[in-house]
Amino acid sequence: MKYGPYSYSRQSTYYSCPNKFKLTYIDKISIPSDSYALKKGSWLHESIENILVGSKPKQPEGMEIEEIQECKVILKDFLDSEFFKSIKTLSETYEMKVEEGVGFNEHFDTVPYSEASFFRGFIDLHLYSEEKCIIIDWKSGKLKSLEQQDFLQNEIYALWFLLKNVEVKEVKIVFFYLEHNKYNSKIITRKDIETLKNKIYKKINKIENTHIFKKSLSKLCGYCDYLKDGYCELSDSELLMVL
Repeated sequence: MKYGPYSYSRQSTYYSCPNKFKLTYIDKISIPSDSYALKKGSWLHESIENILVGSKPKQPEGMEIEEIQECKVILKDFLDSEFFKSIKTLSETYEMKVEEGVGFNEHFDTVPYSEASFFRGFIDLHLYSEEKCIIIDWKSGKLKSLEQQDFLQNEIYALWFLLKNVEVKEVKIVFFYLEHNKYNSKIITRKDIETLKNKIYKKINKIENTHIFKKSLSKLCGYCDYLKDGYCELSDSELLMVL
């Protein structure tokens, strides 16, 4: 395994731009991001986690007053939503865990989350009973339609849960968009296990067999910190393609 340990974010970075994958995970060039979107997402995730375990929301840091106010409104609307109320109701009969580490080895045996894992990640929230599980990932930012939704992140976590808990028959995976009070969901059953294993292996094998990490040119290049800081350079013709 040349470029592991793998995670959903590591995979998605490669498939959005192989050159960004190289700069991030092979060259290990770290660029601290000061974007409001990143701060907002991080604050909302940590605050919801705190509330679910009976603590207080995280204290906002490094944001302007207007940004803090917006974040607090988003959180309040979420806490007042029917979705949050349903979580609280389910937690009375389902066991609930927040931020649980997920780990696989190369053979898809479940292992503890660690640097040595072949594949690893964190589940934002899951609720489970003897035969069913609900896995929820919090999303901030733009709402995706059901047709646009990439379910792979939670499919991976559903696979982990099914392999770890043989009595569970199905997992409902949910992406909840905090600023829109809407969600996309899908059911994963034990029939999907081999398909998901093959899907993950195929994606990782493509990365492992890559020798030249080419740039993927798109409008998103304009938001890339590696381009802004000079680690990625575009020719005149490439610039015309992304404008």
